Amino acid sequence: MYMSDDDSLPSTADVLRRRQDLVLRRFVEGMTIPKISEYLRRHGFEAARETPYQDIARATGERMLHYSPPPGEELVKRLLARFSTEEHPLRDVFVPSYGGRMATISAAADACARAIWSIANKKVEGRAAGYTDRRTGEDVPPYAFPCRYPSRDGGEPCEGPYAEVAEKVPEKDIDPDPLVIEIRIGFCGGDTMSLACEDLGAALAQEVEAVEKTLKNTFIEGIRKERPEARLPEGVVLRRFKIRVHFVFVNLVSGFDRIPSTNPIAFLPKLLNEAMLEPRTKIDIFNAMPFAPADGTVRVDDAVKAIPSLKAIHDDAKNKGFDVILTSGSSIDDPHNMFERYFCAEDRSNRQLVGELIERLTREGVEGDFLWMPLGVDRPFDLLDLWRRVRDEGNTELAALLRYQPMTLLSLQQIAEHVANRRDVFLLLAPCGVCNLEKSRIARAALGQRKQIVTHLYVDRDTAECLLAGQPA
Repeated sequence: MYMSDDDSLPSTADVLRRRQDLVLRRFVEGMTIPKISEYLRRHGFEAARETPYQDIARATGERMLHYSPPPGEELVKRLLARFSTEEHPLRDVFVPSYGGRMATISAAADACARAIWSIANKKVEGRAAGYTDRRTGEDVPPYAFPCRYPSRDGGEPCEGPYAEVAEKVPEKDIDPDPLVIEIRIGFCGGDTMSLACEDLGAALAQEVEAVEKTLKNTFIEGIRKERPEARLPEGVVLRRFKIRVHFVFVNLVSGFDRIPSTNPIAFLPKLLNEAMLEPRTKIDIFNAMPFAPADGTVRVDDAVKAIPSLKAIHDDAKNKGFDVILTSGSSIDDPHNMFERYFCAEDRSNRQLVGELIERLTREGVEGDFLWMPLGVDRPFDLLDLWRRVRDEGNTELAALLRYQPMTLLSLQQIAEHVANRRDVFLLLAPCGVCNLEKSRIARAALGQRKQIVTHLYVDRDTAECLLAGQPA
């Protein structure tokens, strides 16, 4: 039986976890299963021949292991050369060297997690030295280590910056507040986004504790470098001081599909099932109506602002923005695109009319949907203008379909402003989950906009090759 260093008897769960850690480490290092079993026995664990298989299976179920193919470097270089320009630079492009839909989704989730940690690191550096908020223009002073300490009369604790509190309160009585670093993440909907959310949650949960410790070291070293005159906490106060990453996830679309897996309102709350994320995560649900008037009768902003709970989400998006936005898309020629799902009746009794609409959108230059909104070759598509023209043509049935569009928290103009503020938009395009059709058409449109709306591109090999060839498969 495995014994801890102090010879106390560990719990069964503790033994299993330590054994599993050893198995996984040796497995990813390339040790064979028989050798792993032998290794475990040498280190005091009871291990049958099948033990490593059981630990690996359990770890996979807990998402501790996942598949990350290496990039297809030649395709990545060609995509960067073709689509990353001085005016619209792409910060990252990834194409899996092998594997399709799941490989692309997994790689995008890992990359998004790395981007989130990089953003957190920059925010920590800003709090150490002080910075100017790009959105508001306001100067944010360096962090002053606010602390709490007991009041003399036994009432509510007193508060103050560490430099002042340390002059009058014993170290053992000082409790520093944690420095909370907030990361705001906007999510689109769809099956691809649902899978990406699951992978991203696992990646964040696995690393968040270690990242917080690294951020603390970065923060302290940043103060010593930028403000050597500042009085830093010492001893027990420094040990008590923590940095906490706080995630705010917001759905950018309000789902209309009867299939719950496509609705971010359904899949985002599952992040709270991750034990490491639950105390660090807020899910801000944009629980709006699934459609918005597209005929100009009501401004979407006005409709949202009329409901206080939706107005709060709207105002936060406007005032705080997002650090990262994740979205996908579908091409207009995909029979399972968003327009088909949105406009078709459940029994598809209006399929002929929807087919007419798709044909009209195609003739008008719509290449597909991005954040569930129609996108033209080089600019967002104006549904209001099309509705007016269809109405004036006397096509009442088609005009009735075009009267509404999917509800979104942000417009494509606001997405472009988000990018202009040097923030990230991850476009994740994996093959259609139903027919496996590649998505080069919507990829080309998203990358060719006059105002940049994509900073990180993650696509499968088929989509990448068709994108470079200039034509769909």
